[in-house]
Amino acid sequence: RLHKGSETQPVSTFLASRMSPLPAYRGLSYIVISNIQTQVLNGWIIENVTAETKGANFGESNQIRYVRVEVQTFDDLAGTAGSPALGDTMNLGNDHHFIGPDLNPIVVAWDLWTNTRWGRGFGLGDVNLANFKAAAETCWSEGIGWTNLIDEQTTTGAIQDMIEQHIDGYIGPNPLTGQIEVSLARPDYVVASLPLVDDNNLIEVKDWAQGDWSNTKNRVRIRYTSRTKDWKETHAVETAAGNRVIQGRTVTEEIRYEGVHTDAVAQVIAARDKRGLSIPLQKGTIVVDRTGYQFKPGQPFRLTSSQTKTTDLPVRVTRIAYGDSIRQSIELSVVEDIFGNEPATVETNPPSDFVPPI
Repeated sequence: RLHKGSETQPVSTFLASRMSPLPAYRGLSYIVISNIQTQVLNGWIIENVTAETKGANFGESNQIRYVRVEVQTFDDLAGTAGSPALGDTMNLGNDHHFIGPDLNPIVVAWDLWTNTRWGRGFGLGDVNLANFKAAAETCWSEGIGWTNLIDEQTTTGAIQDMIEQHIDGYIGPNPLTGQIEVSLARPDYVVASLPLVDDNNLIEVKDWAQGDWSNTKNRVRIRYTSRTKDWKETHAVETAAGNRVIQGRTVTEEIRYEGVHTDAVAQVIAARDKRGLSIPLQKGTIVVDRTGYQFKPGQPFRLTSSQTKTTDLPVRVTRIAYGDSIRQSIELSVVEDIFGNEPATVETNPPSDFVPPI
């Protein structure tokens, strides 16, 4: 049984029945290995709250062998082992707050914003539960569970950065409602239905670059520590054969994911990252008028402009500067979105007036 070291931690009743007097060891976490009943849930052994009657048998050796215990924390321990209430403060149901042996990263993000002890302590009305639930179901269906050891002081922002990298998305305020929401970079839109930025609300194109094959990668190497390989560092690789033929050489991008610890998750993320890195994408910085107040990082829209020579090009916001009341403008850093459901049109340059000499 795990004693988590809280300031109100009681004395272990099992140890107290054999040792007296016995301190509660408040502020110190420790484990008492005994014959408590357990239940397997998603590959993990979960304890049932029952009385302990005897200690565990570690064999007949005179020396206790090295013991290593892996534990996992949940957002809430209400409910009994194996029930949907175990760690399910978002009420997803069907144990979808678990993904294999890992946690659903959106559940961790929810705790990050709402937990009053170690999180940001936002009220439930300030976080869009329906939006978080939808994002959690997407991550569950994709199988991208998240596990990470946080054993030193850090910021909630640093943890969120790791989660955003893992889910390929943005977590932050919706400028229309003020609620905290999750925006996943997924093919969940129709281009014609996206908000339009064109020459009517586009003030300036600060810089714009056409996609170039020389800036792409054709081999993605994901580094992570593997649970099944005794927590040793390993890697997953995905290659883009077509890009390799076009460039005539191997160009590798190596990325480390702190929250990946299973081979399956590593392979899914490697395939996802390969797609975005192996295709030449247009990108740049544009300035729009105040009609762009609705945009937030991670949001897609379509760009039609003579300045960028694009028509209905799906792009996604990577950075936003809302400007001020004097200039009445918003600056957006954008990149062509790889999930455009409809083909975009890129205008060609007009024909030259040059006439070859006779």
